[in-house]
Amino acid sequence: MKICTREIIEQGQIALQSDLHKHPYVLRVLDKDDLLAVMQLQHSLVASMEQKELYVPISETEMLFLLEGNGEALGLFIENKMYAACSLLHKVDHENNMACELDFNQEEVARVAQLELSLV
Repeated sequence: MKICTREIIEQGQIALQSDLHKHPYVLRVLDKDDLLAVMQLQHSLVASMEQKELYVPISETEMLFLLEGNGEALGLFIENKMYAACSLLHKVDHENNMACELDFNQEEVARVAQLELSLV
């Protein structure tokens, strides 16, 4: 299944813990125009972490590579502000492919996608 850029996956109303009021939300496919929002969300979340050393941030270059068609990424927006993002990388370089640790053969390694980012 090919997912179209900015395709809306789901939309509706969601209550925020901060005010318990319902707000409109959209869950949609991300594209390269969302790069800044993803990087800002990552920065904000890392800044609030007590043990920052436990998180390995994704670089702008890596995220752009993913957003330019080498994976899939979804974002949750509440009133047009990104609150969460996740991404799956399809084209993983052989030396970085986690399937190599499982003794997969070359053909199997080429079919493996891996979770690249999860920000909530």
